[in-house]
Amino acid sequence: MQTMANTYNGWIDWILNTSQLSDKFWHVQAGLAILVIARLLLRVPLRSFLPLFVVIAAEAGNEVLDRIYLGAWNWDDTASDVFYTLLWPTILTCGAFATARYPELSEPPKWLRRWVIRDEKRTDEQE
Repeated sequence: MQTMANTYNGWIDWILNTSQLSDKFWHVQAGLAILVIARLLLRVPLRSFLPLFVVIAAEAGNEVLDRIYLGAWNWDDTASDVFYTLLWPTILTCGAFATARYPELSEPPKWLRRWVIRDEKRTDEQE
């Protein structure tokens, strides 16, 4: 298991050193990428919580490999990694679930409708 953790951490270090971007940036990107890939492979809508559970499992695996590589938990780093990885997948999943459950949430507010939704009369007249 230590060999796998060392190899995994080597890849992570290579990505961070090559890109010159922070690991928090990559946690956000990985969370979103895993969410989209899981959604496509599982063939479920985004409103399903199953792709989010895949992201949670992948992040848990990442943190376990980090723990094995370091030999101890680094709770500050672990907490921030979990936060950055799960933030947007959770927001997107909950938003999709809410709009599916409450369709009125997907409609723009009345004060914005005249700019967002075309007037049906004008559309009918043009045809």
